[in-house]
Amino acid sequence: AVVRIVQQYFLNKHFEKIDLESIIEKNKDKAAAKAEKRGIRQAQIYEAARMSTKTTSMADKANLVKDNEEALKSALKRGVKIRLVYDSDPKGDNIYPDTSIITKLLANNMSDKNSEEVKNIMHNKFYIFDKKILITGSANLSHTDMSGFNSNSIVVINSPAIAKIYLQEFENMFAGNFHNSKPVILNKKINVSGTDIDIYFSPKDKSIQKAVIPLINRAQKYIYIPAFVLTDQSVANALINAKNRGVDVKIIIDALNASIKHSKHNVLRNGGVLVKTENYAGKMHSKSMIIDDKYTIIGSMNFSYSGENKNDENLLVIKNHQITEFYKDFFLYQWNRIDDKWLKYNARAEGKDSIGSCSDGIDNNYDGLTDHDDLACR
Repeated sequence: AVVRIVQQYFLNKHFEKIDLESIIEKNKDKAAAKAEKRGIRQAQIYEAARMSTKTTSMADKANLVKDNEEALKSALKRGVKIRLVYDSDPKGDNIYPDTSIITKLLANNMSDKNSEEVKNIMHNKFYIFDKKILITGSANLSHTDMSGFNSNSIVVINSPAIAKIYLQEFENMFAGNFHNSKPVILNKKINVSGTDIDIYFSPKDKSIQKAVIPLINRAQKYIYIPAFVLTDQSVANALINAKNRGVDVKIIIDALNASIKHSKHNVLRNGGVLVKTENYAGKMHSKSMIIDDKYTIIGSMNFSYSGENKNDENLLVIKNHQITEFYKDFFLYQWNRIDDKWLKYNARAEGKDSIGSCSDGIDNNYDGLTDHDDLACR
């Protein structure tokens, strides 16, 4: 017990010195999962690329897995026009080594290395196929996200009108206009087969202030949030106010990010909001809100200052009863799997706290140690 206390003390000191966005963005998969399952999200992206006959535009920040690389090669052979926008540092390097493989494969690419705000991040994860199909959400094209190892939210929308709006955002970035240098895109409210969808792009649209907080303030029954990170104080305040007026507020937060001092999960707990840290191998990587059987918020934006004001992000507000109930049911399934112990305590991302994290071949807490090489797993 003494060893664990000392270890946790130094880990906490270490995390306090680390910039939050660096933890979120400057991570990479350090070992292949011992048994990778092919999830539906990867299958959908693969199939869309395989069947695309005209054009594909992509904005993504992660290394591409082999299957997707082969799908892209196949599309190129068919004469499909493929363009890529990706994040990089001033030297043109990306923290994911496999990204260089894709940039060599897709010569028609653009990064934000020459941006005046190059320290900000091109954090989008969206794909446009033939100007009519959009895939977007929180999932990177990494084996941990696409296999279902990490928990993510993703939507596939067949709508030329929505694809057109996202293509405008893509063209802005492909022309070298990133972050706050992008122009604002107007008229981003679309109805798709009776479903109202509002589109927001960070940092120009101020998504938290204009979309997230107004929906929290109007909530009457429940707000359920699966979140990789929640550091925005205004969001925390609005959630506490919602709880105080009788709204059922439940949050699942990623275990590693609960270890960082900027996280607002303890502020929320002190305000009476129910917050659990997830305790399974892999990440709670979603950036979603599910509200009143009416609204689903989904996209690439973390609920953070950088997500709203610095990074290139996209966020959808979808008004649809069936979609919201689907995400609500999945959230409650995840909530019920997590012991109530983690309403009070913070599970460690790697160790006996997190089920499966000591036998998955993944460095879940980014300390350079995997499975039983990590003291917490012994």
